[in-house]
Amino acid sequence: QHPFVQRILSRFRAQGYSAQDLSRVTVVPTPHDAIARVIVFGRVSLFGPGAARLHDELVSVAAQWLESKGAGHLRPFADDADRRAIETLEALFHEAPRLAPVPEAIQARLAATASSDFSALWQHVKDEADSLAHAAEQKLTQRAATEAEALRQILRTQRAAIVKALEGRQLDLFGELSVDEKKQWENEKEHMRQRLIAIERELESEPAEIEALYQVSLQRLEPVGMVYLWPVTRM
Repeated sequence: QHPFVQRILSRFRAQGYSAQDLSRVTVVPTPHDAIARVIVFGRVSLFGPGAARLHDELVSVAAQWLESKGAGHLRPFADDADRRAIETLEALFHEAPRLAPVPEAIQARLAATASSDFSALWQHVKDEADSLAHAAEQKLTQRAATEAEALRQILRTQRAAIVKALEGRQLDLFGELSVDEKKQWENEKEHMRQRLIAIERELESEPAEIEALYQVSLQRLEPVGMVYLWPVTRM
């Protein structure tokens, strides 16, 4: 909720992507691997009532990129190194100033296949996004139930406090009160009685309203980008 974080997130959320908009890819040289790999990124978003954004998550799928197009080519998570590809990419960001530039010939070669590579992996991104969205929806449901029950407890506590006030020792002092104090007490009792009636209504409606806020009404998946990890030994 920090203003700076919200400002950064707003820039990210405002970006619109579609499969046709993916016009650039990134090639990053890596000294940590002898096999070229490709990572495709998507963004899955869950929306609730009134198009309220409930969840955003980056989705990534990594696979080997084989020039021979042989077994294992563009097969997601074919080995452990594929699963560590994101960690490798993050490490390379720190090493970027010291990495050699990627030769133009390699850039041209990958640019020529980028569109087909992306299309081949996009279905796997969809499958991964569905899995992540399902897990996120379960967490949203749990959060809704927790918040709804917390509200119920608050309302029950208020109800118990009002009942105690109406039935408690204040009534024992009624004979000692002045006329103005008695009138004030009667007004307060009436207000508390009305509040008890309102609490019963709120116990029925407000927790359900909270749960409804977390119900997912729309799931959207958008392309974000694609990165090739190219071994420096092949440059």
